[in-house]
Amino acid sequence: IVHCGVDTSVFQPQVEAKPAADGFNILCIGTLHEVKGQTHLIEACRLLKERGVPFVCHFVGDGPDRPMLTEQVERAGLQQQVCFHGRLARQDVVKQVQQAQVVVAPSVPSRDGRREGIPVVLIEAMSSGRPVVASRLSGIPELVDDQVNGLLTEPGDAAALADALQRLSTDLALRQRLGQAGREKVASEFDLTTNAARLIRCFGGETE
Repeated sequence: IVHCGVDTSVFQPQVEAKPAADGFNILCIGTLHEVKGQTHLIEACRLLKERGVPFVCHFVGDGPDRPMLTEQVERAGLQQQVCFHGRLARQDVVKQVQQAQVVVAPSVPSRDGRREGIPVVLIEAMSSGRPVVASRLSGIPELVDDQVNGLLTEPGDAAALADALQRLSTDLALRQRLGQAGREKVASEFDLTTNAARLIRCFGGETE
């Protein structure tokens, strides 16, 4: 198996930014579409607010579900905790990842049968040394080892998402441990240059 890779020289670990005045910094990147599961993350945010956890959740990306998600945020009274940034240039995405305390990919199967593979944003986040929370779905467990280099929850389980985020919000040592292990995983198995070279060897008939 040769996985797709990311440029680990661009997505590099940075010292974690101090939490903003408004709390724990959560980031979710991707098309605003059912398969990405953003509605479940918003519900998790509602639960975090109910529990008194200070946080801000940033959504980067655009798509057909934006009106529905915006309405969900308003119904839940989360306008001060949830921000929609729309599409951003690559350098701005890198900056968002560096400023995040956690990156979330709450993927779910869509009603028409669509599923994620291994979201590239998770690879980029882990390459940047950021802890991740993701769904136990499709190829994601090939990248994220639960409790080792990230946390996995069942698809669509907003309460489990909230539990994982609350746990990370209060445990800097855990965030650092998961982030370091995530970087090591990406460097060894998901590096763009290394995996491109592996493909070239395969095309040439060579074996590992």
